[in-house]
Amino acid sequence: MTTEEIRNAVISAAHDAGDELNRLAGNLAAAEASLAAQRSTIADLSDYLADALARIAELEGPQPARVLLGMATEAARWDERVALTGPVAARRVFQPTWSISGLIAKVKECLADGLVPVASIKPIPNGGTVADWAGVARGDWDSRFVDLGKALAALDVPLYFSVHHEPRGGGVDTPAELVPWARCLARALPIVKREAPKVMVGTIDNGHPWGEKWGTLTDAQLAVYYIPDLLAACDFLGGDFYDGATATNPGEPAHVKMTNFAAWAKRVGHDGPLLAGEWNYITGDDCRDTWPVLNAGPWAVACLFNSDDNNRSDLPASIGGTWSLKPDTDRLAAFRELLALAAH
Repeated sequence: MTTEEIRNAVISAAHDAGDELNRLAGNLAAAEASLAAQRSTIADLSDYLADALARIAELEGPQPARVLLGMATEAARWDERVALTGPVAARRVFQPTWSISGLIAKVKECLADGLVPVASIKPIPNGGTVADWAGVARGDWDSRFVDLGKALAALDVPLYFSVHHEPRGGGVDTPAELVPWARCLARALPIVKREAPKVMVGTIDNGHPWGEKWGTLTDAQLAVYYIPDLLAACDFLGGDFYDGATATNPGEPAHVKMTNFAAWAKRVGHDGPLLAGEWNYITGDDCRDTWPVLNAGPWAVACLFNSDDNNRSDLPASIGGTWSLKPDTDRLAAFRELLALAAH
């Protein structure tokens, strides 16, 4: 080959090599881009997997308690009330006489409807009309509470139970009256609990001692009733919280008393659930403002008092003179909103 031919052959080979290098460089760039995309995808998948694992751990872990909303109303009108409000999760069960069989029958009816019972029996079993509080504290009526506990245990289901709800205003107001009553409950509740360990026992007090407008009781004043033995006997602490308004006096929303009650329960070291055995409100917004209080915990159950029975005769005309919810009112709409929130 001539020198010129050799030079041309070298140049051609160099061009071919350059083209091959360019092709390889292009392939390498494409591979690097693909690898970068894959790394980005892997990073995204890793983040997604971490989020999914965290969510699984959250779901498998302890869940925050959500308050059960229930209702208290006339037995004969239960279906009518529920048709108006929508389904509730709990039912207030009250036996006004010392009849264990009567109480159990009402609880069974509640359970048959798939509802959580919040039950109480009012008088002390002394066979008379005057409560023998000192006798209960001495143990004179222990056998009656044993029978009651065994009857509740036979149901073999969890429920909330109290003896003699709303004691204040019924002859239990002064320290001289509150002390024996507290001792009475401190003896009776553990007997029921011993016989029926699935039953949650506690107190359902009046709500007004925690009202600001009428003078919140001090912790020292409350301690006259909530003696250490009574607090130790209670799985839950509860109250009946009403607005307190009448035709002539301004009221105070129930959620104010509920808030103060929860703060007091925390101060005295109660670490169990709280109950609103009954509650109600004057305006729909009063009801709506109750939800953040109840949902903050540790409220377990709150039963709306939705009844025409056992009402004060001087309730405000703005609510129709009765605590019951009426169709096409904002009071009804507000409670339905709370039921929807509690269901999710």
